[in-house]
Parts: sequence; structure tokens; C-alpha cells
Amino acid sequence: PFAAYTVVVTADDLEIPLEAQSLSTFGRNFLTDDWEAVRLVAHELAHQWFGDDVSPEKWADVWLNEGHATWYEGTFADAKGFESFEARMRQAYALGDQWRHDFGPVASPPADNLFNNNVYDGGALVLFALRERIGTAAFNRLERAWVTKYGGSTAGTPDFIALASKVSGHDQTAFLTDWLFGTKTPPMPG
Repeated sequence: PFAAYTVVVTADDLEIPLEAQSLSTFGRNFLTDDWEAVRLVAHELAHQWFGDDVSPEKWADVWLNEGHATWYEGTFADAKGFESFEARMRQAYALGDQWRHDFGPVASPPADNLFNNNVYDGGALVLFALRERIGTAAFNRLERAWVTKYGGSTAGTPDFIALASKVSGHDQTAFLTDWLFGTKTPPMPG
């Protein structure tokens, strides 16, 4: 979404990469074709739209950044034959209740552990469930509408729920509230 995108590679190994608007920083240890390194390149690039162009209104909305980046990381992995996104979401679904117990609801992470499995894979699982409910075409329209409407600004979970309802043509409030704020993982639509 920005005029340029730069990748900085440090001479030192880094534990994790870091992104900022129009820039991602990786340690030299990420210069490999190993899936664990490649997935993080895709993840950090996705943050240019989800997190940097559309920033979270408050910290509890971080699932919008990490869930989307995990979503695009996962769909890239599937398209390139690294790992099945469907299988990853089935695994996340199986762990959903445990994550909600350990970390709280997806859109209500604990302040001392904002960046947890439920925010990343649990957030992607919410998007997966929503796509299953509204269909791929409507979901793709929602994704484009999200970055178009809120690009260059902040937005929060209520904004996402409202836009999902508008784009899908059906009120998604109860559905997404259960998925985002419930203490138990809801049934998967289908």
C-alpha cells in the first residue's frame, strides 16, 4: 500500500523479524528457503496492509493485524505447497478451547501476553470461519473493502464486524461476537 517496500537484513541473527510501515527487518538467519523462514517473510509482508496501513484502534484489536498476517501466510503456504492451510485451521480449531482458556478470547487478549497463539492462529481461524459462513467471493470483497475503507487510518473490531455485515448483506454481529469474545470455540459453519 506504500510507494516502496524495503527489506533490511542484519548481519546478526535475530529471533524474530520486525515490520514497520514500508519496511521489514530480518536477521541473516532468515535467508533460507526453509519454511519457517519463508512463512515469516510472507507474514511480515502482509502486515504492510494489516497493521501498517490499517492500524489497530486499540491493543485488543491486534488480532486484526496478526490474524490477517497469519491468514495470508497460511494461504501463501498452501498455494506454494509448504503446508495445507485447511489442516492448519483444523489444528487451530482443535486447540481453540485450550487457547481461550490460557489466553482469553481472541479479541480480548491479556495485556501481559498480547501476542499469543490465540491472537495469531485463533485470529486466522475467525477469518476462516467467517469465509466458511459468507463464502469466498464475499470474503474477498470484505478484505478489499477493509483496506480500502480504513487504509491510512486506524480501525477496530467493531468496525470489522460492521463491514463484514455490510459486505455480506447479513448481520454478522452475533456470529463474530461468539468467535471473537466467547470463552468456548463456536461450531464451525458448514
